[in-house]
Amino acid sequence: MDKSDGDNQVNFSVRGENLNFDEISDALGISPTSTHRAGDPSRLKNKPFPCDAWILESPLALDEPLDVHLRWLTDKLTPHYAYIKSLKAQADLSIWWSYITEEEQNSLVVTSDALDIFTALGIPLVVSIHVI
Repeated sequence: MDKSDGDNQVNFSVRGENLNFDEISDALGISPTSTHRAGDPSRLKNKPFPCDAWILESPLALDEPLDVHLRWLTDKLTPHYAYIKSLKAQADLSIWWSYITEEEQNSLVVTSDALDIFTALGIPLVVSIHVI
């Protein structure tokens, strides 16, 4: 698959109240890229975070296609789907995709197998598109 015409940032996030970050990391067998607690100051906004968050970002190059990032997340999370589904009782789960491009008009292709993670876990894809 060709490189993307823009930058792709993809992460899996667990958001809620009083999250046990160590438990999540131990159960998934991976350390988060970042965490924050409700009330911590946000670097991007001039107000504190509204909830706790455990976030795992794809470490792949930004110019890799969305499919490649989603497959990386799938490979890391598939063995832990039962635990991840159990988290839904206490937290909001989602995969965030931020796409940054200089093109006013662009397109992308996402293969059906890259979308399996969403139906398997029953979680949404949150999309943020930035044209600069």
